[in-house]
Amino acid sequence: MEVSEPYRQNWIPKKNELISDVLILIVIQILLPKMIAYGTVLFILPNEQIAAAAISIDLQSLPIWLQVITMILTVDFFRYWFHRCSHANRVLWKLHKVHHSPNKLYTVNVGRFHLLDKAIQVLIDTVPFIMLGVSEIVISIYFLCYAVNGIFQHSNLSLRFGLLNYIISTSELHRWHHSVLMKEAQSNFGNTTIIWDLLFGSYYNPPDARVRNVGISRSIPA
Repeated sequence: MEVSEPYRQNWIPKKNELISDVLILIVIQILLPKMIAYGTVLFILPNEQIAAAAISIDLQSLPIWLQVITMILTVDFFRYWFHRCSHANRVLWKLHKVHHSPNKLYTVNVGRFHLLDKAIQVLIDTVPFIMLGVSEIVISIYFLCYAVNGIFQHSNLSLRFGLLNYIISTSELHRWHHSVLMKEAQSNFGNTTIIWDLLFGSYYNPPDARVRNVGISRSIPA
């Protein structure tokens, strides 16, 4: 559908771009989070004090749906502020600008992150919940939502989402975040939901307007 009904025709990737982004997606978006998660588990299991602390919190006593909602909202809260800091802090921006470097958005280049930037994100949104004893089912559901919405955010589809734009961080909202214009790019930092942007005043979705150019500009910290 990105080819037959694109939001922007010039955002359709060339073959070499597609191959490059698929490889990056596999390494950064799929393999790296799994390695960090497994490493965390291997660190916790031999450490009796950490393991005991994790079990004592007993989040698994909550219903699965409540664990999932709690994890999504909590992760999004910390990711929201880390994301905002990545646009304001020069050191973090040097890592994060890799994600903003493409001048087009499409599903596969969602994985274009600096390795350290992605590693910090995983440490923020996954490791604490592993240590708090959230069940593997909940973490799996979270990663499913995270992965699907991440690809969905970058999709080059000409779709409007109406009221969903006040709940989910949709592609319609995320495009503004990748704009070369400062007033547009400093918005919509949400990862899976857009709730924290609404609460902290960084929501941006002008009616009947279209994103023109995406990528890096001098108006963003360098």
